[in-house]
Amino acid sequence: MEARMWNGLVSVAKETYTASLGEWVVPRPVMMPLVRGELVGLIWMRPLKVGQDALAGIAELANVAAAAGADEVVLAWETHDVATACELPIVGPAPCLNMLLATQGGHVLHQFPYSEQLLSRSPEGWASVVPDWRGPRAAARRRTRAADPGRGELLLHSHRSGPPRPVRRSVVHAEVRLGDSVVMIAGADTDYDGPGLNGASVGSGVYLCFPEPEAVDDWYAAAVAAGAQPVLPPVETAWGSRRARVLDTEGHEWSAGNYQPGKLGELRT
Repeated sequence: MEARMWNGLVSVAKETYTASLGEWVVPRPVMMPLVRGELVGLIWMRPLKVGQDALAGIAELANVAAAAGADEVVLAWETHDVATACELPIVGPAPCLNMLLATQGGHVLHQFPYSEQLLSRSPEGWASVVPDWRGPRAAARRRTRAADPGRGELLLHSHRSGPPRPVRRSVVHAEVRLGDSVVMIAGADTDYDGPGLNGASVGSGVYLCFPEPEAVDDWYAAAVAAGAQPVLPPVETAWGSRRARVLDTEGHEWSAGNYQPGKLGELRT
């Protein structure tokens, strides 16, 4: 991102926070997707309830960025506000404006801490404050590891749901990538009873197509090692392909094989 664009986004974020805090409001998290260096919108997080709904609302912002075809994304939020909404411990400086710049090569977290100077207080007890911006903290950088072109790449964004104790981990947003193919998944919002196995299937599921039969065996072994329930170990089919099937920890069916739907080829008879 060009320095001029970045400095402009930081300036807008600070001005927004200054104006909102003066009106007794902390701005909601906002996502700024960019396409080829051009800002295509400002997406504010919807009104939320404390807890699970706040976690889901933050994750939903990623869907907007994906729909816009963004190649760069800036996400801004206030440390104390998000920690309180998501019922998470406060980590890092607070109060603080955080701005995360995410690209395909990784992401950089910029933090702009501030102190609050009280201007007035409403009859209901709401405080009108003006932020006194301190110097920005050193940017924290993290690069995305290059994916092995012969394997699928799994990107996970997990969160803590429910009260701080006991801790329950689930997936808010995950992407399984294999070449140009992407499957987006997320954990269930609550516990529920899904369909059980009837023979070797629960009736519906996802099929992953691999170019080589050996990759099916590798996928099956990795899935079982990660806690998946074996359903159909790797086997040669009557039509000459190799396939396997598991259930994930929530009971969803995943199949893999080297049969390529939509491609004409010779079948064994």
